[in-house]
Amino acid sequence: MRRVCVMGIVALALLGCVKFQVIKHDPERAARDAGAVMETLFFDGDYVTAYGMFDAGLQEIVTTEQIGALADQVAASWGPMVDMRVTSYKPVNGQKAMTLFFEATHERGQSYYEVVVSCDSGGYKVYTLNVSATPFPNSSGATRLEGVWIMAR
Repeated sequence: MRRVCVMGIVALALLGCVKFQVIKHDPERAARDAGAVMETLFFDGDYVTAYGMFDAGLQEIVTTEQIGALADQVAASWGPMVDMRVTSYKPVNGQKAMTLFFEATHERGQSYYEVVVSCDSGGYKVYTLNVSATPFPNSSGATRLEGVWIMAR
């Protein structure tokens, strides 16, 4: 019996050392913050300002010129962007991050964007940005966002 009590006390002590963290996401805020970056990059063509709005981790691996080249490639592939909206989101398990899915209409077609944002006390910052001619497969099962962020020319 004494051994069971000691093991119980040790288990409770170890459990007290474990820190549980509940991550609460704000998908509307994430959509607004990421949408501001997307608008600056694709509608305004201001690569330098958009780059400054990225997460520091992304800034370490890409340059302003590469971001500008991406925006230029999107315009060359589909023409000028007419509108863009956030369609859905998925939290990234165990991290202060979310994946947002955007759809854009261009003069010559549609493009799709998978944007991972990280969260800190200042809001959400774009951590990764992927572009595709088709919807991203992992967007299925994402939570829909209706009318949160719409950009139009």
